[in-house]
Amino acid sequence: MQESKVILWMILICTFILLLIIFAKPLKKILKMIRNGAIGLLVIWLLNFVTATFQLQIGINLLNGAIIGILGIPGLILLYLLKLIL
Repeated sequence: MQESKVILWMILICTFILLLIIFAKPLKKILKMIRNGAIGLLVIWLLNFVTATFQLQIGINLLNGAIIGILGIPGLILLYLLKLIL
């Protein structure tokens, strides 16, 4: 009985390591987009203080964070241009 548990644990650990190897690169990309989105939302929050006098404030929400996370600085510029146009 004890040997079967050891074998089961070895299989589970090997499977976990294999999954980490397979998903390491996509996980890094996802974490980078989340980090960029969070930084972008912080920048929007800071820029909202400056642009408040011009009535050019952008909402802080998940969609804007995703746009900035994927597109980066051009996404931030795009959001402000859309706010100007619309």
